Amino acid sequence: MRTKKLTVKEIEYVAFSFAKKLMTWDEPIPAFFYLFHKNKKWIRMSNIDLYNFAKGIAKSRPQSREKITIQIQNTLKKYIIPLNKA
Repeated sequence: MRTKKLTVKEIEYVAFSFAKKLMTWDEPIPAFFYLFHKNKKWIRMSNIDLYNFAKGIAKSRPQSREKITIQIQNTLKKYIIPLNKA
């Protein structure tokens, strides 16, 4: 089976899920929940790993955009699973 490249929308979903889970104040977060569900996928990653993943991306420099994009794709390929196994 051929590996599918992740889209920006799929990456946005991961970022949104992380923010929604950890942000407890009244800051509104747009709903991107349909992205993985639409594709019948989910991401299985521990909270700490997901936090460190998002934190590393947030701290990255704009000059590292291509390198970070590859890191995001590789990380998500490793942790994306079928929704029925989530």
